[in-house]
Amino acid sequence: MRISGNISGVTGIYTNDKRVSKVESLNKVTAARDDIKISNTGKDFATALNALKNVPDVRQDKVDAISAKINNNEYKVSGEDIVNKLFSEHVDFEA
Repeated sequence: MRISGNISGVTGIYTNDKRVSKVESLNKVTAARDDIKISNTGKDFATALNALKNVPDVRQDKVDAISAKINNNEYKVSGEDIVNKLFSEHVDFEA
């Protein structure tokens, strides 16, 4: 293979001592402040969630009323009523 032409120009790329000059000025980095914007839907959700936190998990008045009926032998539910209630959400039938 024969190489001809401006060989010194090509080799000059590799032989020139190219140093980086000193940086004259630095760009100062400023701390950006984070901002949060909450949508109205998010605010409504937070309000509803806080309201639910104040609602008890058990409706004690209902539990006490049924417990009193059970203790007095006044709470009577037939097996058919139980089955109808269990399946009424999943099966569409007339009892």
